[in-house]
Amino acid sequence: MTAKLKDLFEKATSDSKKIIIIVLFAFTIFYLDYSLVLKAQISNLGKLSSRALKTKSDIDKLQKELLAVKDIKLKQESEGASGQEKTKKIIGEDQVPALLNEISEIANKNQIRINQIKPAKVTKDAKSLKSAKATPVSKFGGYTITLDLSSDYHHLGSFINDLENAETFLSVDDLKIVPNASDYFRQNIKLVLKTYVK
Repeated sequence: MTAKLKDLFEKATSDSKKIIIIVLFAFTIFYLDYSLVLKAQISNLGKLSSRALKTKSDIDKLQKELLAVKDIKLKQESEGASGQEKTKKIIGEDQVPALLNEISEIANKNQIRINQIKPAKVTKDAKSLKSAKATPVSKFGGYTITLDLSSDYHHLGSFINDLENAETFLSVDDLKIVPNASDYFRQNIKLVLKTYVK
């Protein structure tokens, strides 16, 4: 086979030899360029396109959540404008476990994970007892409910809204949000709720 190629090459004219050498040289350069440079560039483009798709889906998800938050605000404003205030009930101390269960159900409905829930009676010092005598709430005992949660902003807003619209009186006493290092869209939240018991 090589002898035939050698014979053909010797029979070719000098112009033909130049063309064959140029074609072989061009093919060699093209092959080296493809195997060394283009393969790496194509691989990098594939990685960049997958990152771009993930970023686009994250942006779309964020926009949906922002629209949902906007809808909740509009709903709250329309409910506030209607002028119908709901009367809140104060529960008995024996109903605190049922209230904790209700809070858990509201959290589940809003796709919020409760890591820990701790109810505690509010202790009063002597100064607060004197000032409490003048208020109509002084005959009720205070309760705080500390919740360690994991959620995104949209579901947290819905959760707090549902708690404040519940039958039982609940108010947000403290709220701390810390970013979750493993999930950009979920946060670690410490929420302290306050209620009163008979």
